[in-house]
Amino acid sequence: MLARGLRVRNAPGAHAAVAEYAIVELPVEASGELDRMRRFRNRIEYGSTSFTARQVRHDLRNARAVVEAVRNALDR
Repeated sequence: MLARGLRVRNAPGAHAAVAEYAIVELPVEASGELDRMRRFRNRIEYGSTSFTARQVRHDLRNARAVVEAVRNALDR
């Protein structure tokens, strides 16, 4: 977002706004699970759920795909 001159204010909903932007801008295969991961991270942070090693491996693959998609977008 910053590379395109956009900023999200540090306020409630900021993470959701970044995820929403990424879902629109990134290829579907990279962003498809992004909002789910964001919501899951939020639940973990506030202690309302936990995670398994399997979930971490699954989401790590998704996170790497997002990073790669952003890297490719910045290279264009």
